[in-house]
Amino acid sequence: MKMYYHCLYKRARTPEQKQNVLDNLLKLWLKVPDQRLGQMIANYYFGCDFFFVEDYDFIGYLEHGLKEVKDGKKETK
Repeated sequence: MKMYYHCLYKRARTPEQKQNVLDNLLKLWLKVPDQRLGQMIANYYFGCDFFFVEDYDFIGYLEHGLKEVKDGKKETK
């Protein structure tokens, strides 16, 4: 899983960084179009309390989920 350590606390602070988080969320959501947003996040987020997850760590989870969908390891429905 790719982690983003280039920004302080791995938090998206600028509009560009926030857009990056949303773009990654959209990439996965487009691959699993039958899932609701909350369902998709629950299915592809592999942590404990989502409230405490830093933005760029979350991107890593999304990228991992996207790879699983591409590799056929996760159902798309």
